[in-house]
Amino acid sequence: MSRRLVPVELLMLIVHQVQRTRNLKNVRLASKLLSNLAAPLLFRTVVVKEKIYSAEWLVGLQEGTSEARDAVKEVDFEGASYQEIAAATDAQNEETRTALNAAYAGLHRFKNLQRLDFCFEAFDIEHIPEFETLCDAPSHFRLLQLGLFGGLAAHPLPRLSSLEIFRLLPLHDKLLTDETFLAIFTSLRRLDISVSAQGEPVPLEDEEFFQSTLPLILQHATALDSLSLHRTYPRAVNFSSIHFPKLTFLQLDNFILEPTRPDYDALNFIVRHKATLKTLELTDCCVYGGEQEIHEDGVYPRPWGDVLKTVEKQLVHLRSFRIESIENPPFAFEYVVLDSDRCYIVTDEARIGMADKDEAALKSLMSALQSRSLTEDIL
Repeated sequence: MSRRLVPVELLMLIVHQVQRTRNLKNVRLASKLLSNLAAPLLFRTVVVKEKIYSAEWLVGLQEGTSEARDAVKEVDFEGASYQEIAAATDAQNEETRTALNAAYAGLHRFKNLQRLDFCFEAFDIEHIPEFETLCDAPSHFRLLQLGLFGGLAAHPLPRLSSLEIFRLLPLHDKLLTDETFLAIFTSLRRLDISVSAQGEPVPLEDEEFFQSTLPLILQHATALDSLSLHRTYPRAVNFSSIHFPKLTFLQLDNFILEPTRPDYDALNFIVRHKATLKTLELTDCCVYGGEQEIHEDGVYPRPWGDVLKTVEKQLVHLRSFRIESIENPPFAFEYVVLDSDRCYIVTDEARIGMADKDEAALKSLMSALQSRSLTEDIL
């Protein structure tokens, strides 16, 4: 019988029979059976809170029975709320971080660990006292993330295949470029990163993270077949040296399609995976038109219509496509220019002027995808 399919009723029946028997041998056999059946169900997914007691419990599990350790396949971290962090003293927060760092440094003891999820606090960075001098006065949030990642980097996780980081700070720290940390990504098949970038103008650390740190991380994740990248604000990323030979699913959120700089053009990055890509999802992505002061005619060198035509023609294995704008619904096709402060701003004129051609190109693409799917069904 599969351990994952053991009915709860069967476990309860075993417990009931154990309570009624006086045979020590039978009790031991039942206890062993319960341990073998229940451990994979109880410890398959472990949830860790941003609390000392939770860190201590995780350490206890690492030091417990081999059956319990071997059952762990997923560890999920849930960060404390901003209110909880603000209410605690600096010493209390430091004690919590120390306990969590030690616990995550021992994750290698879970030999079958396959998935790690991090959900950090959804804070407004302007509410942090160190906002204006984040690099010089590290906040609890920065120290927490670096501490947990440092714990992971201390020991390899050879079976890790899925990593999700929700609300990652755009940290430009030497830890994130160290080979021990980058090694975490080499075995991954699925990577989902959501970056909590600051607003405009772009802080220097944000710029360094997207220009060098993030590309370096992605370069080490060569085994990916699924990649999701999300950002709170549009940023240009150097995609020139990034390629995933097995990528079938790609999701981009708040990326710039910039034909004037090929190395930073998200479309070039997408087309680079035409041999394998089957699903493409674009959310709040923008077509770039140039600098605002020299962009008065509203003409874009490569409007959304041309982007979609390229997707239809080049991505011959694509079977699913979605484009949407969460920031500005129901308009899926966003156009931006760069203002005098080097900030991306949306232009309604281009979106309105290109609407008919963009919609026609989207209709053509979706029709082509439907035709491909029907052809496969027939064959």
